[in-house]
Amino acid sequence: MLLASVSLFPPTNTVKAATTSPDLSLDVVQSTSQYRVLRQLTELYIYDFTEIVGGDVDEEGSYQDAPPFAFIEDPLVHSYLIRVNGKLAGFAMVYLVSRITGERDVRDMNQFFVLRRYRRGGIGRKAAHLVFSHYPGRWEVRQLEANIPAQLFWRKTVERYGFDESCVERPTWREVVQRFEVSR
Repeated sequence: MLLASVSLFPPTNTVKAATTSPDLSLDVVQSTSQYRVLRQLTELYIYDFTEIVGGDVDEEGSYQDAPPFAFIEDPLVHSYLIRVNGKLAGFAMVYLVSRITGERDVRDMNQFFVLRRYRRGGIGRKAAHLVFSHYPGRWEVRQLEANIPAQLFWRKTVERYGFDESCVERPTWREVVQRFEVSR
């Protein structure tokens, strides 16, 4: 249940979960300052990801050689800052078409990140459900095959919707994909 809703094209609000503890909200990323915050959070995301794929910081201490995040400002991507009790706790990026097939009626959880402090307490699952609730219909959630913790998280998170799972071969990696549908 939601206290506020988000316009899908383009999103314009803060979305709050109807819970009392903790206060979970999603801020729609729209301003330059919010994009800067999102870019900073992607550094932490990439840092966590180096446990799986490796990688080093550049001479300035950032992950400039990491996969490009140009899609942050892509009109097909709706980005959200996850907040817990008003504090930044992570981000979610929804791609409005399938990243696998290009189908326009399939949503893709393009990137999803929760700061370590907020993990293991259900914050990520609740934030994902809040995002899903704004985009009823078909979804895909992808993880690198080597990212076992992410696979466990997403299987548990999407089990309420029922899902099919498969592997997709890419030129240099394999992805595990959960496909499911969110009802209105």
